[in-house]
Amino acid sequence: MKFLVTGATGKIGNAVARRLANRGDEVVALVRDQAKARELLPAGVELAPGDVTQPESIRKAADGAEGVFNCMGLFE
Repeated sequence: MKFLVTGATGKIGNAVARRLANRGDEVVALVRDQAKARELLPAGVELAPGDVTQPESIRKAADGAEGVFNCMGLFE
């Protein structure tokens, strides 16, 4: 299955992305900082540049996904 994970560079989102990848799922991570994400995530995770505050970037990253794990916290 294909899943989108937001917050994949954080503690919970990273664990979710790794678990999904380890069990053989296709994982797309919506990330703001691709360099940071590449250091933190397994090689098989696809990086989708974007931001959770930009709906179009979420729609684009979620294209074809069967589920979304929203592990992103928003702070003001």
